[in-house]
This record gives sequence, C-alpha cells and structure tokens, in this order.
Amino acid sequence: KIIERGYAYETETGVYFDVSKFKNYGRLSGQNMKEIKAGARVEIDETKESPEDFALWKKGEDIIVFESPWGRGRPGWHIECSAMAIKYAKRPTLDIHGGARDLIFPHHENEIAQSEAATGKTFSKYWLHTGFLTVHGEKMSKSLGNFVTVREALKRFSPNAIRFFFIQSHYRSPVDYDERTISSMEEAVEKIFNTIRAIDENRKANKMDEEFRKKTEEWIKKFYDAMENDFDTPRAAAFLFDLVRTVNAHLENEKTDNEALAKIKESINEMIWIFGLEKEEGSIEEKKEGIDKIAIEFNIRPSSSPEETIERLIQLRNAARGKRDYAISDAIRKRLRDIGIILEDKKEGGTVWRTE
Repeated sequence: KIIERGYAYETETGVYFDVSKFKNYGRLSGQNMKEIKAGARVEIDETKESPEDFALWKKGEDIIVFESPWGRGRPGWHIECSAMAIKYAKRPTLDIHGGARDLIFPHHENEIAQSEAATGKTFSKYWLHTGFLTVHGEKMSKSLGNFVTVREALKRFSPNAIRFFFIQSHYRSPVDYDERTISSMEEAVEKIFNTIRAIDENRKANKMDEEFRKKTEEWIKKFYDAMENDFDTPRAAAFLFDLVRTVNAHLENEKTDNEALAKIKESINEMIWIFGLEKEEGSIEEKKEGIDKIAIEFNIRPSSSPEETIERLIQLRNAARGKRDYAISDAIRKRLRDIGIILEDKKEGGTVWRTE
C-alpha cells in the first residue's frame, strides 16, 4: 500500500520510505526536514535516495528471513510495530500510543509516517512518552548491570509502595530508583488506608460541617483536575494527602459530619483505584462472603454492604450482652475474629471493628 501510494521505492538493498513525500514528517518530534540529519538508528546506504529515508524491507540473508515480493529478507525495525499495532487494535487509528522518550525520533516518527501513508488515517490520537528510569543518575540498563527486576523489587517492597513511588514523578520525567524512598512509601500508603479505617470505625454523633465539606470537595476536585492535566500524578497525590489530613483533623472533633465522611470514603477508594493501589490483603470487600455466612448463622439478613452487615452483628452482640447472654456475644466475636475482623469494646461505650 505504501509503495502504491507513492511513498516508498525499491532499491537493490531493500524497500525504503521516502521521507520527503510525507509532508508532516517531524511533527511529533518537533523537527523539520531541513534540520533532520542521518541519525543514530538510520543506516547509511548509498542506494537510498536520501540518508533520512528508512527501511521498510531489508533484502538479504539474515538469521531470520522471509520470502516477499521484493526478495528474501526481513521487515524494517519500524514497520514491525505499525503492523502489530494495527493488526491487534483491529483499526488504523489507536487511541493512545506510548514508549520511552528516546523512541520519539526516529522510531515513533517513522511509525506515524508509514502507518498514515498506508491507511490515510491518523495513526494515534495521543502520544505518551515516559522519562528514563535511572540509578544514581545513570540510565538503568542490562548492559551497565545496574538494573533491578520487578521480582527482585517485590521481594523487598509491597506492590503498593512501588506503585506509589512511581506516582510521585510525572510520567514524562526521569525517575531515579531509590530504595530508601520506596521504603518510605510503605508508610505513606498506610496513612491512606488508616484514614479509610478511621472513617469506618468512627461512631461519633453526626453534625453537618459546611466548612469541612467545602474544603474536602476542593481537594477532590483538584485531584481530578491534576489527573486530567496530562496525568499529573505527583500533584494528584499531594491533593490526596491534603484530603487525608483534612479528614483526620475532622475526626478529632467531638461530632463529625458522617454523611460527608461516607462520600469522602468513596472518593478516596476511587482515587486508590485510579492509582492502581491494591486494597489491603484481607480487606473488608474480600471478606464479604465470610461476613454474610456469619450473619446467616445468627439469623441476620446480610446487607449488600459488608460494613452494614458487621454493624448488624454488633447490634445483635450488644443486645445479647445486655441480656447477659455471653455465649452469643462471645460466639459473634470469635466467628468474626476467625475471618480477620476484630471487635474492640471501648471504655466510653460502644464497639468498633477493624480488619486484622
């Protein structure tokens, strides 16, 4: 198709894309044809019409060769990616294409040229290019021997800590692998989950707090604004912690805005999901089936919300204690503890629960 449309030509060494025929060449990288010179990944070949033209097919006997209308050989480096992308996307236009910053030119520039020359359609609506992962300022690479595999990192840190470490840097910026910083992310993530737990355990009287609502709504809006501004995860994470601090300060009050707290908990859970953070192992959602079974054992109808079902069990237990029926109250406590839910009776009255 590219040859038929006049964008490529054949020589004795292969088939080459004629860069001069593609008027938007250089658009992605911000270069123009007058400035583009034969670069690092462009092999000098006297049979080419121009040094900047790149190979679509290389003739010759290599380690792996294929038959083609242009003789035996292999595909060029760039054409492989276009072919795979269009085949598996099942359409000529991708929504998002990405890669490291060093692929912008010439690789992605050439992908655009050959794909759009072949299809006549925009190749990708959006491009995302990541910064390099470095170690002590040097690019992490196998050749330098300064790399850490994901499996090795997971032996030292939780998946959440590693994810949150990368969230602290914008995807287009370089990231320096620092194990002390990753370790500190364990505590940072725990603060978020502790806030959710504190909302769950809050049993204070309800009092609407307009100022609290206004401030937390502001942090939530700023979080989403940051994410919608080129996935600005560092700023979004900062606003999440502003929200967490505001919630924790509010929970110190004698009375709390419980309706607002319930909505804020939903927002924090959604932010956690957006960041790809995993719910704590044994989280309340994962225990729903076990909680429902315990409720049925004690003739309680399970709620769609596991938290609500636990509250119903606590009410039954408190009623049993009021009748001095300690066999029932102890049984409820034990059965919940068996699945990792701990009940704690407060001196000032009331019972709170937490996951183990």
